Amino acid sequence: MKKYTILLLLLAFCYAASAQLFKIAGQDVGFVYVEPKLGMNFSQISNWTELAGTQNKSRVGYQFGVVGELGFTNRFSVGGELMFLTKGHKQTFEGGSTKYNVSYLGIPLLAKYSFKILGLSKVYAKGGTFANIRTGGTSEFFNGEQSFVEDLDSEGWRRVDWGMSIGVGAEYEVDYGIWGIDLRYDQSF
Repeated sequence: MKKYTILLLLLAFCYAASAQLFKIAGQDVGFVYVEPKLGMNFSQISNWTELAGTQNKSRVGYQFGVVGELGFTNRFSVGGELMFLTKGHKQTFEGGSTKYNVSYLGIPLLAKYSFKILGLSKVYAKGGTFANIRTGGTSEFFNGEQSFVEDLDSEGWRRVDWGMSIGVGAEYEVDYGIWGIDLRYDQSF
């Protein structure tokens, strides 16, 4: 798995964000670009029941990969991503806690509508679907004195997580690329 992670990182940084405009009869009709992506996420397993005396908490995870976008006009585009991401969940109870760390290969497909405002290159809204394929995971149990770590079993965890995604973001062009922020909410089914 480490080989693939390093390969994805190298590919992400080798391809700088570069847009190519398509022209038909002298008119700009679209663009294509590929860029690296690096970020973090907050996740919680929503269908995890809280038993008496337990408390469920969100975990912070990370994500990195490659983003591609095909623009049909300056305002409307579709994009796909190939991301490695981690998600998790923490459950605390009297005298201990359990942490779940799950890693995924994520493939979101999103439509994006962009416009210019406040001097930014782009402000946008996006939505679509995603599929996350589980690549591994561990559970760690801590009872106040000892800690136990074990791999997640295949019976209690789905191999593929899919759902809908909505989000907003902004981009700012600089001399050496594009800086952006992308805020997204994913709802699994």
